[in-house]
Formats: sequence, structure tokens, C-alpha cells
Amino acid sequence: MKTRLLLLIIAAGFATALSGCKKDTPEPQTELTVQTYIEDVVSGTYRTESGVTVRVFNETGEVTTAETDENGVAVFKNLEAGTYYVTAEYYDADQDTYYESAPVSVVITEGESKEIEVILTA
Repeated sequence: MKTRLLLLIIAAGFATALSGCKKDTPEPQTELTVQTYIEDVVSGTYRTESGVTVRVFNETGEVTTAETDENGVAVFKNLEAGTYYVTAEYYDADQDTYYESAPVSVVITEGESKEIEVILTA
């Protein structure tokens, strides 16, 4: 009888200890990947460039900025859920030409990863 009572007490203590443990589940990461293309209106071709300035801003005007990598890609991580507007600009010193995009609207939900394309024109 004492053995059963002791086992019952140990089992109850073990169950209580386990109920306080939480799994270390990572929070879903919200990420926006922006692929930029620079349009040559004369030839009708597109190219990618590093160093394109990409701005992401929300409806209250808060801005996050990044520059593109060698593939013309900028990544924004840990954005809050909401509606964002994305713009891009680039100055090509070799051609003495300034390129910019029209604003692109994107809706991000919690934990979502989204990819968009932005076209820059002179």
C-alpha cells in the first residue's frame, strides 16, 4: 500500500512538472521579398542591379529601407501584419539616369512570407 501511494505521489509530481514545460516552437516569421527590375524602355529589356534603394512603408508612414543584393533582391523580415506600400529608386551613374517605381501595395498577414516584383523606369 505504501509503495502504491509513493508511486502515485511521484507520478503526480512528474505530471505537474511536465505540464509546466512548453515546447520551444519558433514564432512564424513574416517576410517580404522584393525583386526589382530596371526597364530599358528603348530596347524593352529588363535588368537587375545591386544597390537599388527599396522602401517599405505602412499606412502611418513608418518606413523601412534596404538595398538590393547582386540579384536585385531586398528582403524585409519581421514585418507586422498589415498593408504596406513598396517603392524603389536607383541612379545609374554610367547612363546618368534616375529610375524609380510606382508604389506597389501588398497585404501581409501574420507569419506570411510574400514575394513581389517592382519595375523601375526612367
